Amino acid sequence: MRNARVNIWHCSKDGLYSGYGGNNNPGQEGLTYCRGYQMTDANGEVSFITVFPGWYPGRVCHIHFQVHVSTSYSAVSQLAFDHATTNALYLANPSLYPKGADPLSPQTDNIFADGYVYQVATLTPNASGAYDSYLEVAVQGSGTVGIGNEEKETAKQFIVEQNYPNPYITKTSIPFTLMNQSDVTIGIWSFDGKNVATIPLGDLSTGSHTTEINVKELGLAIGSYLYQVEVTNSNGIFKKVMMMSSGR
Repeated sequence: MRNARVNIWHCSKDGLYSGYGGNNNPGQEGLTYCRGYQMTDANGEVSFITVFPGWYPGRVCHIHFQVHVSTSYSAVSQLAFDHATTNALYLANPSLYPKGADPLSPQTDNIFADGYVYQVATLTPNASGAYDSYLEVAVQGSGTVGIGNEEKETAKQFIVEQNYPNPYITKTSIPFTLMNQSDVTIGIWSFDGKNVATIPLGDLSTGSHTTEINVKELGLAIGSYLYQVEVTNSNGIFKKVMMMSSGR
């Protein structure tokens, strides 16, 4: 599914989690490392570059993920790796992983003990000295339209289509259809969560509309962004986010 938000979070190489405190996780409150999100592309895929997680007592190496399909439905789980390959990686890099091999296994992990066959991601070394990992995740539903993939209440108010051309160079058009007369605003967001441009379109009638976005005229660098169409009418405020990709 394209334009689904995927969140990941995991511990550091030393087994510490950002955002948490406590005796086993000292001094990490308020920090946000090893956390991020991406929007799926036209192939329904996202890619992250991160440090390989360490381990801590009670848990084998793992990465949490959430496929945020809509405000009402998401798939939340964790992925693991082949245990022998993981421990070989730890032992081959003692300066990064001084604790050495993980004494647990997925079978004795207190989360994966009930089964993990569908949560094991690939882990293969690449030419740059890092590792590539892949996991395909399915969400409830049929084909590429899962439960909640279309926001039912939002779809009663408006429909946003993929911008074109996509990828774009400097200009792209965003088509949308209003079911009710509404005040419309388009926000452009960077992937670090900053609203970098706001484009008020004003009060628009029902029917099909298209607005052109010129990234250079907005004073933005050519790149990939998220665009959010916000519709306000007598029924409330409704929003939908999609991704526009750069052709450079």
